[in-house]
Amino acid sequence: AAEGRCGARSSATATHAARGLANLSVHLDIAAAIVAGGGVPLLVGLVGSRRAEEAEAASAVLANLSLHESGRRALLRAGGVARLVALVSSLPCAYAPVTAYLSSTHASDAASTGSSSSSSADAAPGAGGGEGAGERREAAEAAEAEGDE
Repeated sequence: AAEGRCGARSSATATHAARGLANLSVHLDIAAAIVAGGGVPLLVGLVGSRRAEEAEAASAVLANLSLHESGRRALLRAGGVARLVALVSSLPCAYAPVTAYLSSTHASDAASTGSSSSSSADAAPGAGGGEGAGERREAAEAAEAEGDE
């Protein structure tokens, strides 16, 4: 549902745009353009969406951007690591090792840059992963089920 005419967006539009960026951001030149164009803070905002599809798609883009130094720095400046940690923390316990890793990485990155981006405003509900997140969730659930046997 659209929210009006000027500056309006629908959930579907945001999701499709973020999914497109996730596919494109695997290319270094496009990832650099997203960072240089100020896209990281917008994507961090989508990670905080109550709509799981938006959060998943935005986190996929951020994962791709974090493979490059400029993307990691932009993610730290935008408070994205704390939001991603909150997002992963809200997932089933099969993701606990990922949460622990992200938390320790965030702490060491924040210490090395002299910044701390964790705040209550960074907390975000939802589920993460982007394209293929369903398959990753199924694999994690299967691994957890094997561990229970």
